[in-house]
Amino acid sequence: MEGKLQTVMAQAEGFMAEQEKVAEYWKNYFSQLASLANGAIDDVLRMLSNVESSLKFYNPPEDITIFIEHCKQLVGVMNGFIARARG
Repeated sequence: MEGKLQTVMAQAEGFMAEQEKVAEYWKNYFSQLASLANGAIDDVLRMLSNVESSLKFYNPPEDITIFIEHCKQLVGVMNGFIARARG
């Protein structure tokens, strides 16, 4: 009976070690994905800022202004989602 218990314990330890590796892989994967998303948000914010400063010199169609405002709102929603995810 003791030999069987040791075998089960060894299997459990092996399983736990493997799961730790899997968890580390996914942690790194999602960390890279979050970094990519953060970079995209920063790029969009920078571009929106550039566009808004240019709008002072042009009279764009209303659809463009609506689109720019929509983009700003989406970035705000994404930033809120990220802040909540960080806890």
